[in-house]
Amino acid sequence: MTAHEINDTVAIVALLATLHPFRQPNSASRTREAIAPKKPLIRAPTERTRGMFIKPSSKKSKKPVHRDPPRRWHYTTEAHLPKILRSGVLLPATCGVDNGERPAVWTSANPVWEETANKGYVDEATGMTRTGTKATTAARGGLARIEVRPEAAPYDWVAFRAESGIHPRIARGLAEAAVAAGANPYEWFVSFEPIEMDDWLDIEVWRDGRWVTFARRTADTDHPQQAEVAPKSTTMLRSASNESADMVK
Repeated sequence: MTAHEINDTVAIVALLATLHPFRQPNSASRTREAIAPKKPLIRAPTERTRGMFIKPSSKKSKKPVHRDPPRRWHYTTEAHLPKILRSGVLLPATCGVDNGERPAVWTSANPVWEETANKGYVDEATGMTRTGTKATTAARGGLARIEVRPEAAPYDWVAFRAESGIHPRIARGLAEAAVAAGANPYEWFVSFEPIEMDDWLDIEVWRDGRWVTFARRTADTDHPQQAEVAPKSTTMLRSASNESADMVK
């Protein structure tokens, strides 16, 4: 091959290299592409395109679930029930309340029994005062409860601590004693005002392991109307009433 032919071949190869669609870039062009910012896969919306490419969410919006407020009962004894019915009002408890603390009417959302409503009693054999249980309270004074409207006792345990003026140390001790007795402070609701009979819904007494209606409010009555309930022993109720006269309702 002559020198002239070699020069022609080199020129043709050089021309083909500039036209070949799959030529590899040189090192300089590779570096420039590596450091150049990548174009975003999704362009920022403009005034013309804003809102056109938004994919609707597949999740359904959660609607607020309406829950009825928990029911609330003032737990007491059947021995105290006649006195409460005569007064027609539940009064704030003042026994054991320190100066500066607001007395309250206590209710519970526990649907069976409030363990802090148990009454202490005097052991006839020793003459010592014993801590009561549900069983001893039922046997000595009978169990009773009055259901009130939820709005009549609006303050839960957290709100009570904030609004009552109770000392934090006393509140902590009260809660610890309640838990030890099997109660739950977060089931408590209180009113700082007396709860009148207008806000009573049901009155029930404990019979044969269940609550039965003693009196109930109906749509056409202003106050709970008494139902037929088998009475407790009059002697037992009188004895229990005298024994617990100085105790808190």
